[in-house]
Order: sequence, then structure tokens, then C-alpha cells
Amino acid sequence: MNSVSNFLIDQASSLRCVVLRWTKIGTDQDYSKTGITNVMTAFGYESEDLMESSSEQEGVIFLKLKNKEETTNICSDPRLKEMRIEVHSLVDLNGMHLRDANDLVKIASIDRNVTDNVLMDVLTELICLEDPEREKIAEEEVEIIKKGISDVIENGVCTMFGSYSSLVRRNGYSDIDMAVSSESENTLSVRPLQMIIDNPKCLLENPMTYAEFYSYPQEEIIKAIFQCLVDKEEFSEKFEMRTLLVRTPIVVLKSTKIPEMKMSYDISVNNLISVEKSRILNDFIAKDKSRKMRKVAMFIIHWAKTNKLLGGVYHDEKLKKKFKFNSYIINHLIIHFTQKAANECLVKPFEKPENRIVDYSFDELFHGYSAFLYHFFEYYLNFDYETLGIYGFNVIEKSKLAEMQGVNTSPLMMIDPLDITHNASFHVIEDGIKLFKNLIKISLEKKFHVKGDTEVATLGPVSMASTASKVTENADEKKISHQDTVRTAKDKTIVKSEDKTSEKENPKSQKTERKGEKKPLISVEPSGDSLAFKLESESQIRLTFKNISDEKIMFKMKVSDHSYNMNPVFGTLEIGESSDVIVTHTPSQCKEAKLVIVNSKYAGDVDLAKSFRNRKPTGGPITINLVAT
Repeated sequence: MNSVSNFLIDQASSLRCVVLRWTKIGTDQDYSKTGITNVMTAFGYESEDLMESSSEQEGVIFLKLKNKEETTNICSDPRLKEMRIEVHSLVDLNGMHLRDANDLVKIASIDRNVTDNVLMDVLTELICLEDPEREKIAEEEVEIIKKGISDVIENGVCTMFGSYSSLVRRNGYSDIDMAVSSESENTLSVRPLQMIIDNPKCLLENPMTYAEFYSYPQEEIIKAIFQCLVDKEEFSEKFEMRTLLVRTPIVVLKSTKIPEMKMSYDISVNNLISVEKSRILNDFIAKDKSRKMRKVAMFIIHWAKTNKLLGGVYHDEKLKKKFKFNSYIINHLIIHFTQKAANECLVKPFEKPENRIVDYSFDELFHGYSAFLYHFFEYYLNFDYETLGIYGFNVIEKSKLAEMQGVNTSPLMMIDPLDITHNASFHVIEDGIKLFKNLIKISLEKKFHVKGDTEVATLGPVSMASTASKVTENADEKKISHQDTVRTAKDKTIVKSEDKTSEKENPKSQKTERKGEKKPLISVEPSGDSLAFKLESESQIRLTFKNISDEKIMFKMKVSDHSYNMNPVFGTLEIGESSDVIVTHTPSQCKEAKLVIVNSKYAGDVDLAKSFRNRKPTGGPITINLVAT
């Protein structure tokens, strides 16, 4: 177990934890771990454990107390406020704060042996922690709503969809989406709509029938439901109610149980399409044989919230400017990219539900989280937002897409998979795309080192900047290596038989030039014939490539066994430039493999996989033995 897992252990343990923060800038106050422990003792609190994640600007300590009562008391202790120490529960009313989760991941990454898989597990576990009271309230209020709906709609059924029921649900969800439908029955008579409009509360005596439910306009049904529920005592006591007559009209019920939790319920009617949209995302995640897509999707949403592309639930996480991105759009950017990487249409929305998603393997496509994130960011950094739109697997000119689907163009254009006359990203503004690309540039600048300077370890290349202020105009001038945009399944890094034969014939050093062969255009450090990995646990080695030629070059990595993977697989280097590559071994029966580094003069094509397929390398290959013991 890592340090964070040992600290939290389980949800009950996490509920006894608090976060202490204080500002160092402009003050002379600072508190060591020992100092905080002494303060806690002096104030009568009994602490069991603590962890520190401080910087030059801010002091941060995570403190585990003896019981939940002490946790509640310390959060409102005026003595700590006098000391200018901010205190809140680790698992607060709306779940964990973004910056707290990021600081805990930094602590976990201090261990040099920690892997991508461990860090991703830590992050997803943290952002799913929530106060059990919140879930209890949600369950109770959902039952009240279901009962109220059944009083108004005959054979009424409430189906939850969206973030609450999603496989990528995280803490701090702000609303629970509920779609009302009616089960078939024999009554075919339909009362005049005007009768319902004039006296909607007649439905409390004679509920709306199946035939009526699917005959009346959605907006009028929503108005009638609102009028029937608003005067019910159990509703007036527990909810603030209103209607929102938008594209999909809804009744909004805002819970008054604990106002700070900001829980609300959005009720729509005859809205099967939204339920099916939600199922497509869940099915796409469930079809991943490697069981990693869920975590990487949650990571990207967390990255977007941390960097203020999406808003968070707490005050300091709110957006000063709304860019109109949302998690639905980002999840479908992930789905589109994955299909491009597979070079196959994986989502077939109009097939039968059981056939909508084609099985795929995250590991076979990307060989690890960092590889996925690198290529995902490269793809959307280089995407032509000005002229192209997204329609499922396909990328189509915006003008043609607008004409085909009868939609308006927009800065980011993405057709909704099931609602093909809806541009799902229509409201995303130009500044949102600019911020998205600048955040990607900053993330890619890390070049996917094992430890980024934000200490998010092997996930460190994905810079988890604490605020959007880290994105400056200078970011536009920073150099990004144009590496392979999408490594498709067809480009798998398999060493060909002729490579294996030549390697066996001449097992010389990777730096040794073979007689009659081309010289390599790059050097590799550490030098030597082989790299040693652990056989029974995941291990990583960082290689440093340097361009030793007099022109820009490109490289490609190939390996003979898939228990080893590289990140990145493709890359470019300017004259004299160095870059790191991570080689990872996952536990397997394979003990030995061959790594071949193909290198060549840069051909000027962003698609490096295509460049290597169409041209013979101008540099000599470098071969390294990979040995697991």
C-alpha cells in the first residue's frame, strides 16, 4: 500500500480526517508537523496520524483525529481561525476539494517506486469519497419524488441517468437527473389537453394515462406535474421547486435538508433519448476489457476541473468565466479519440442496445495511462477546430456536417451520437477552445517524465495546475514536439523477424556502429546492451534520447513483447535536443525481449507513424535487450 492508502485505509477513516491550510506569503507564520501536533494537544484534540504537503506559498497538513465528533469540532474552532489556519473536513459536504485530492496525489507520488496504476487508483478513490449523509438524503428524497410522480402519472416510472448513475460518477454531483415514463396499459382514451391545462390538479384524482402521457407536449406535462407537487406538504417542506422550460423542459426540486450540499433533482418526461445517451457512456466504459477507461475518463474530468476548464462545486473552484464545456462533451471527446486510436467505429448508437459498443482493450490500444493521455492531448492540440467537426468516429468539414444534420456550426462542433440533429457542443465559446489548447500545451511540455515538477509522479506530465492563471500567453510560444497524433492498433510495436535475426547475429553495444550499416542519429542514456526490470511487479526505467545529428530527427520504438511498453512510442527531436522515454514492464511470464529504436531524418509530417511506413529510415537502428529478473 502507498502512504495515502495507509493514511485513509477506508471511508470511515477518511471521515475522521481534516485539512489544515495557512498562507506563508506576506506573513511570518509557519507551522511544522511537530508544531501542529503540539497545538492539537494544547487544544484538547487527539490526533492519530498526519501528513504534510506544503510549498513555499502555503502550508498544508492532513490530520487524522480520534473520532468524527472531534472532526466536527475542530472545523469550527475559533482558536484556529485566530491563528489564521483554515480547517475543513477532508470529506466535506460535497466530497473532497480538488486541491486536497491533488495534494494527496503529490504525497503518494513521492515514493519513486509508485506506478501509474497506483496513482490512478489513489486519485479515483479520493474523488469518489463522499459523506454518507449525502447519499442517505439522496436515497430518501428520490423515494419521495418517485411516490409523488406515481400519484400524478399512472404506472409512472422514474429512471435515473446522467452523472449520478454514471460509472464515472465522482463526489460533489450537483443534480440527480430523473426521466419519467409510463408503462403501457389498456386505457386508450385521451382527455382534451385544455382540460389538463385549466385544472392540472385533476391528475391527483385521475392520474395521467399512458395514452395521454405520450400524446401531450412535454412542456405541458411538466407544468402539470409542478402544479400537482408544489402544494403537497412533503414536497413544500423538503424542496424549493420551479420549472425550467428549455429544450428538454424539467421540474427542478432543490433539496432544503442541508442547503450547503446544493443537491437538486431535475425531472424530465418522455425523455428516453437522454437515458440512452447516458447508457452509451456507461456501456463504452464497461466494454473495455482492461477496465482502465473509467479511471482515465475520471482523470481527464478532474484535470479539466483543476485547471478551471470546468467548474467545481466549492467556492474557490467556481469559474470566473464560463466556457460552456461540460463533462458530457469531454467524455465524448474521449470516446471519439479512442475510436480514432483503434481505427475502428466502436460506437454504433442505432444498433440494439447489446450491440451498440464493440469490445476493445485500453491496454492493447495505448499500453498505459500516460500513453493514452499523451496521444489524447496531442490529438486535440492538433485538431482543426476552425474547419472540422466530429460525428462519432468521423471527422467532417463543418459546412458539410451542418448541411447533413441540419445544425448550426460552432467553435467546437460535435454531433450528439443519438440525437443527430443536435450539436452537443454548440455553446462552447472560442475562449474555451483557446484555454483547452493552452492547458494541453502546458501538460505536453512535461514530456511525460516519471516525475513532473508538480509531483504527480508518472501522471506528472499531465500538469495539474492549481488555477487557470498558470495558462499565459507565453504558452502559445512554448515549443511542443509534434509526436504521433494517434497511434492506431495497426501500428503496434512488434519487432519484425528480420530485426530479431540481425540482433542475434550481432549483440554489440547499442552505440556500436555495425560494418556497412548507417549510424544512429541519436544517443541513448543510460548506455549499454541491456536494461533490467523486476519480473513480478511493475517497474519503469527512464531513457534519455539526444539528437546527435545536424538536422531535426524523428524516432519510433518497437518491442518484441507486450509486457513491455514505451511512452512515447513516437517522437521528434530538434538539433541537440534531449527527451525522456519511459519503458515500463508489467508482471508477466516474459523474461526477455528486444527493444529497437528506429530513427530517421524528420519528414515534415505530423503523422509520424505514416512517415515511418512510407519511408526508409536514414539512421541506423539501436537495439537494447530487456531483461526481467
